Amino acid sequence: MSKPVLYAVPGLGADQRMFIPLQQQGIEMQVLSFIPPVPGESLPQYAARMALQIDATKPFNLLGVSLGGMLAVEMAEALKPRHLLLISTLKHKRELPTYFRIAHILPVHRILSGRFMRKYAPRERTRDMDPQVRQLLGDMRLDADPLLIKWALKAVLKWKRAAPMPGYRHLHGTHDMLFPQRFIGGQEKVPGGGHTMVMTHAAEVAAWVRAQLGN
Repeated sequence: MSKPVLYAVPGLGADQRMFIPLQQQGIEMQVLSFIPPVPGESLPQYAARMALQIDATKPFNLLGVSLGGMLAVEMAEALKPRHLLLISTLKHKRELPTYFRIAHILPVHRILSGRFMRKYAPRERTRDMDPQVRQLLGDMRLDADPLLIKWALKAVLKWKRAAPMPGYRHLHGTHDMLFPQRFIGGQEKVPGGGHTMVMTHAAEVAAWVRAQLGN
């Protein structure tokens, strides 16, 4: 009998290249692709359309990173994966950092273009990263869809989920600057891991994934 497929949802501004380091560690997965958003679409509505890439007629597991983790939470409610693995993400709106709450009160995302946000949005320092990882992050940022970035920020700020999905497993870095761990509950920690630790700390993350899936 074949083992359940692991479907992976990348973070905003990323794509299947985000998971290359994990795949190099032997983690087999099928990466979902972002789709163009519909104006005014909520996070759950977008997740429902994106989830059409999953064959839910067979047992499967679901992994999400950053925005992909939020989308995975919404997908999991409807599709019931065997395992829901969340990395460097939020499980519900109460985990939004303070600066997100300020952005909701002062909605600069309505003024700034997606291209501006793609270029100037906060990101981790890459100077000390492995050159291959640094190159992948830079390439993905250049290729990111500005319309998706602008929609996603608004959708996250309006996210209404008030509680986590039961049965989740959450891995978070102690040095995540985008989603500081002090705002996050119920997570296991990777010491020194930043927001892109799925790439920079691939060995630790891969070991955790295998342990959760029983591989």
